[in-house]
Amino acid sequence: TAIFDMTAIRNDIETSIFSTINVSVHFYESLTDAELETNEIIDIANHENINFPNTQNIWVRVKSDLGNDCLGLEEFSNLLNVEALPVANPVTIGRQCDIDTNDSVLSYPFDVSQLEANVLNGQNPSNVTITYFDSNGNPLLYEDGSPVLSPIQPVFSSENQTITIRVTNNN
Repeated sequence: TAIFDMTAIRNDIETSIFSTINVSVHFYESLTDAELETNEIIDIANHENINFPNTQNIWVRVKSDLGNDCLGLEEFSNLLNVEALPVANPVTIGRQCDIDTNDSVLSYPFDVSQLEANVLNGQNPSNVTITYFDSNGNPLLYEDGSPVLSPIQPVFSSENQTITIRVTNNN
């Protein structure tokens, strides 16, 4: 389920479709409710589809402000569609020691070539965006200061740090 704001739909109906007369627009979860004008969705800016998880049709009734005449009754199929949250599967990359003792920089070139495949674990990579953050919530940077973007480079040099990987549904 999710919270939906149907205010823009109401405004479009009032100002575009019925631009020459004053109307009121009412939202319902079923045809019966729309016909009987019962159980109206009052808070259209914060409607949660709890009675219809995943997808919900909404019935819209348009009434004239003069005489309360019904000017239209229409079903909006799949108006409310909830996309599943992607899963960021946990990954752990084992600790390593800096074996290059000839310089003063402590870092190790970690093999992260399978990192995104492990995080997604079969989810379609074209449906998601992967972003990387340091322990302070700042975008993760490579040693040269450029941002770490998806797909991540196969080798990531780092000192001791915790990295957060965020997977976001593109839809």
